[in-house]
Amino acid sequence: MSETDLQSAIMKALKQAGYWAFRVNSGGRQGRVRLAPDGTPDICVVSPHGWLEVKQPGKPLRPAQSDWHAQAQRLGVRVAVVTSVGEAVSVAGDWTRQDNLRDGLALELKRLVEGVL
Repeated sequence: MSETDLQSAIMKALKQAGYWAFRVNSGGRQGRVRLAPDGTPDICVVSPHGWLEVKQPGKPLRPAQSDWHAQAQRLGVRVAVVTSVGEAVSVAGDWTRQDNLRDGLALELKRLVEGVL
């Protein structure tokens, strides 16, 4: 399966699983249209928020992609490299569980603080 076919299959599976995601084109310009910076991952998952870089198994990141991932991680932005539909849906599920745990803890902390005040 080509990387393009894999991206399409992942987008379809994410949508079917209830995630909001969109495909990103990167690498400068196409005519008058400015694209995302070189190295930007292929798919942005809006909720839960994170970026997916789609690669065929065994294919390494390009230097611009590695740089993008490093900068994102330094800033606390989620980014993952996926090589299959199942892996992409699993990563999005992990992000959802992390968000739910964080939100639940924040709500409990709020309730504790309000109970003290």
